[in-house]
Amino acid sequence: GVMAFIARRHASLRASSDKAVRQHRLLKDLHDKIMLSMREGVIVLDDRLQVSDMNDAARELLGEHSIAELIASSRLKDFFLQPDASMFQTEYALRNTILLVAVTRLSTEADAVWLLTLVDISDLRRLEQQLIQKEKLAALGQMSAMLAHEIRNPIQTMMQGLEIMAANKAVDLNIHEIIHDEMLRLGRLVSTMLDYSRPLQPSISPMMMPQLIASAVNKMEMVEHGKIGWSCELGELEIDGDHFRLVLDNLLSNALANSSGGSTVQVCLGGVEGGDDEEGGDEGSWCLFVCNQGEIPEALRQSLFEPFVTGRSRGVGLGLATVKQVCDVNEWSVRVESGKGQTCFAVTGPILRHQAAAVTDSMESMHG
Repeated sequence: GVMAFIARRHASLRASSDKAVRQHRLLKDLHDKIMLSMREGVIVLDDRLQVSDMNDAARELLGEHSIAELIASSRLKDFFLQPDASMFQTEYALRNTILLVAVTRLSTEADAVWLLTLVDISDLRRLEQQLIQKEKLAALGQMSAMLAHEIRNPIQTMMQGLEIMAANKAVDLNIHEIIHDEMLRLGRLVSTMLDYSRPLQPSISPMMMPQLIASAVNKMEMVEHGKIGWSCELGELEIDGDHFRLVLDNLLSNALANSSGGSTVQVCLGGVEGGDDEEGGDEGSWCLFVCNQGEIPEALRQSLFEPFVTGRSRGVGLGLATVKQVCDVNEWSVRVESGKGQTCFAVTGPILRHQAAAVTDSMESMHG
């Protein structure tokens, strides 16, 4: 009776246990096969960010780089420090590879808290660059035809002026001024083309922003003969100074060319608390405003940053396209608001370091 019942019960439990073990082995084999067959890298981290599981694809994608290096990257490090973090996606650049890294919180269990998937998007980024280059070459072809037309007129004007000067020794100074102005125009046309076609690679270094803005304003007032008022609430920023100048120069040139009635163009650089940029180490954002009296025609507003879009008969239409291109490679944003007789362009970027303290003296200066 009792002993036989216990023996049957024990045999049943042993059979159930053996079945569970076999199912566990099957599931483990299936898990191993899935992990082995996946081209995407898969990494499972515990609550201490130590590796619980990892497939061969992840090892191959990371190569000589360790998982610790990946986790220590600024964006991932900041994400893991957030108490309510659940999902995140970023790009991680290795020597010859760009990885798309997606992070998902699995559970609160100690051995499997985070799931990381790695996908090699290097080919995609290369194709994007090739497409950009093809579009740029097509634009340059269109620009060459336009420049051939634009350059012909000032050359003819200068040739006529030179003929008059050769025929008449006592030449009116107006002819000298006309030739000088046409030469400046040719220089601007060539500079515009070079700015747009030049490959852009940000090079960040500490820059004193008041001096940078002052030099741009002084140059534009001298060249464009316009009136510019400016203020700067920030001191030193970690930024590509040449790219910032390129953006500011083009926005100032556009504002001065489109200002109504010789009004003053206003420039302001200030800080914005708690910027929404996800870049590690950001402490808010800087924002550059360039404003002028006069509105943008409704027909131009949707295509304002496209190449060769201009509302002026003597414009090439590459200034704002260059602004957009420079902002994109530096991960800055640019927007425009036009209405009630005024147009304002706003360029925003991250403040990368806390040294970018506000200047107590606002460095305000009015010119012209």
